[in-house]
Amino acid sequence: MSWLRDTFQEYQIGRARSVANQTQVKSYVNTSDIGYIDKKIDNLVLITRAIW
Repeated sequence: MSWLRDTFQEYQIGRARSVANQTQVKSYVNTSDIGYIDKKIDNLVLITRAIW
């Protein structure tokens, strides 16, 4: 019966690794998006100051 438990635990470990990898990729994408948005905001601030 322990082989069944071991197999199930290996399955859970595999899923946890998969979720961790997906989370890492999403974190990288979000960081890139934040950098892009930050640059856009800086540009809008400069434009707004120039208009005023």
